[in-house]
Amino acid sequence: MTTDFSALTTTRRRFLKGTGAALAASATGLCLPALAQAQEITIISNLSNVEQRQILQRLASEYEAKSGTKIVINNMDHEAHKTAIRSYLVVGAPDICFWFSGNRMKAFVNKGLFDDISDLFAKENYKSVLGATTSAVTVDGKQYGLPMGGLLWGLFYRKDVFAEKNWSPPKTWNDFLAFGEAAKSAKMIPISMGTKELWPAGGWFDHMNLRINGLDKHIALMDGKVPYTDPMLTPVFDKWNDLIKAGFFSPSH
Repeated sequence: MTTDFSALTTTRRRFLKGTGAALAASATGLCLPALAQAQEITIISNLSNVEQRQILQRLASEYEAKSGTKIVINNMDHEAHKTAIRSYLVVGAPDICFWFSGNRMKAFVNKGLFDDISDLFAKENYKSVLGATTSAVTVDGKQYGLPMGGLLWGLFYRKDVFAEKNWSPPKTWNDFLAFGEAAKSAKMIPISMGTKELWPAGGWFDHMNLRINGLDKHIALMDGKVPYTDPMLTPVFDKWNDLIKAGFFSPSH
């Protein structure tokens, strides 16, 4: 996919204020248009991996050479960025920032802090490249960001350990409880989990609520249409508490 840099007349603010992935998206085969009116583009990155930052800087340098527009990248600590974004989007927003898709993006969209880039999606035909992933950056039929990649959430297990112990992956809740007791009898911790940061526990809640209450009710909760005090969540926390009391998780996690 190529872009005619001279033909694009979009303004810098309309391009991608507050979305997460413009330059890095080119690493997945997406080329970016120049901001014809901009002399400088500011980016706030939450990339913590050194190699990722180096790639972002290389892409920025290539973009500078091709467009004549200066790129300024401010790298922030990944966890600190989750708090800082709530302030800098209101006061001194960058042209581009990195953030999460889905409901976490939608919260800022609803406050008018992310710009609609549906025209860019249409011009570059991004939907044909991104497919179903487009829904992750879409709110009310409009797009507000470009995906960099995806993360796979799941519960993983050691096949070699299961084979050695003659265990089978649990298919039901009772199977899961039985596996935990078998693991403890073998002097093993059933589930390894770290919650120094809070998001892994949030992910665990998501998985349990999705399976107990289903997708529609989970989305209603995420959208704020159902409060966390709703009775439907009682069995979620009860079952989670059963696992805690049964000693399923890593001590001092």
